[in-house]
Amino acid sequence: MKTVFRNWVVCLIAVLMAACVTKDDTLVDEATSPLDEYAGAYAVGPLLVTEIAVVDEYLAVVPPFWGSRPHLLSTEKDVFSFVIPNRRPDRTITFTRDASGAVAGLTLANVDRSHDGKLFRRLGEGDLTPAQIFMARHPQEAAELALADESLTTEDLYAFAFKHLTRHPTRMADLVLFLEAVREKYPDDPALEALYGYALVPVDRRDDARKVLGRALELNPEDPIAQEGARRLALTEPAPGVGYRAVLPFKLTSAFAPPTASEIADVHSMWLSRDLSARNVKTVHRFDLALDHTAYDGAIIRHDVSGVAHYGAVLTPKGVVGPLPVVIEARGVNPSFTPLDISEGTSFLHGLGEYQSGFIVMIPAMKGHTLILNGEEYVSEGDPSDAWDGATDTTLALLSAALEVTPQADPKRVAIYGHSRGGAVALLAGARDDRISLVLSVAGPVDHFAAMQPYIGWSWAELIADAMSDGKPATLDEEGGQKYDHFFDRVPSNGETLADVRRRMIASSALYFAKDLPETHAFFGAEDRSVPVANANALRDEFERLGVLGPDMTVTVYEGRGHDTDPYQAQQSTVRALTAWAEREA
Repeated sequence: MKTVFRNWVVCLIAVLMAACVTKDDTLVDEATSPLDEYAGAYAVGPLLVTEIAVVDEYLAVVPPFWGSRPHLLSTEKDVFSFVIPNRRPDRTITFTRDASGAVAGLTLANVDRSHDGKLFRRLGEGDLTPAQIFMARHPQEAAELALADESLTTEDLYAFAFKHLTRHPTRMADLVLFLEAVREKYPDDPALEALYGYALVPVDRRDDARKVLGRALELNPEDPIAQEGARRLALTEPAPGVGYRAVLPFKLTSAFAPPTASEIADVHSMWLSRDLSARNVKTVHRFDLALDHTAYDGAIIRHDVSGVAHYGAVLTPKGVVGPLPVVIEARGVNPSFTPLDISEGTSFLHGLGEYQSGFIVMIPAMKGHTLILNGEEYVSEGDPSDAWDGATDTTLALLSAALEVTPQADPKRVAIYGHSRGGAVALLAGARDDRISLVLSVAGPVDHFAAMQPYIGWSWAELIADAMSDGKPATLDEEGGQKYDHFFDRVPSNGETLADVRRRMIASSALYFAKDLPETHAFFGAEDRSVPVANANALRDEFERLGVLGPDMTVTVYEGRGHDTDPYQAQQSTVRALTAWAEREA
């Protein structure tokens, strides 16, 4: 009876998958598209599947284990390159055909080194894999089908499970069920045992995790997953002068305690006391930039804020008299603080499409960041690790400087857009400056206390304590290192206190100032590993508490998507909101 039931479930999933893998019902016209012949699922073996859908005039692809869904346009027959969220002509998908001329498979190039060059064969309507069944949230049935496949090794099962552990935050409970079923057949495989124990942590089964990881170490004392998990589960609060307390004079748990009302009010007062006036404003370089169908008069602006030199780019559509609405584009951040080359434009600029000519775009170089134009570098002074509150200061100062030298700009119509760190800066800037009347935030952190806790089951306090167990500051290549760099590094270097650290974290968390936001549209991915969906939930809850959640204050979560959210749908939504706002405020 159990097998019959599972077979019925598999058949049901097959029907559902066949109905959903070829079209996005919200976006695809019922009329037949010439792209339809490419839509479907493609696989290399039972555990490696990619899916192709038709979305408007694009093909949309979800490569194996990706949380984003890039969109593609044809470059030649059966060859497509990435265009959304980024134009990447080097990233291609080439479709192959059988003797009858039907699309039979595909290969990836420069998409994922693990899968590039492999032939993905097209799956038939009833040809369902364990990977698809797992993604349909039937983990035990997926395991049963995988275990029945004699071509699969324990290494294959481990690789599949490890990818889900590290890339799909919402599937931790499913992964545990999958591994429990696999464990029944392979109870003594040390790598699978270690992974199972590690997966128990994010589902709050730490006591079980200790036992399982202990057994995994008995099976293989050198297993790195078991070692890491057991070590972190054994962490205790060190005495002063030991471990992280050799660097920080306070407990990490104290740093991450929820902010108090008085602390939040102090941050607000601090903002009001800051002088962000832009001084010594100069246009240091003018240039022409042609993007898509729009030509821009570009300018690199230099200005001083509190004696520190900053740069920014201003792009004004050629021939306009104005006044034109302004959009500030705040960019993201990574541990290496990668420079921004604006010679080819940005994803946001390209995403404006036919509306490019309707907006002046301002792009700040945050503290310590670099703008590149035709090989020339413009480096803003300051500490790049002041990446949230300080970056917001830089952004607001550029707005003042750019308005001073851009007569075509309408100072009464200022919007801000940002992705990732830029999304957080957009929220913070909107809450801090009344000149901004529209905020568009994509995957932006809203709270560095609770909502940004890692999805893998460890708290930031645990990760930082583990990284600093040697009594030295955490480095950027360690888990917790970027968080340490942004908020804690000034304690040993500049003598900051616990109050200073908490003030900096609060000033980087727009959630506590949501009541001051103008019209705001925030977008998140449910499978985002960098900015957990808890940020979306916290912001939505706060909007509901304030009684403002509605058409002008929205929070959108894209299921199955990661840090890029849904690059096409989010892009379309931001452009619609932006153009509607510009017309309404004119």
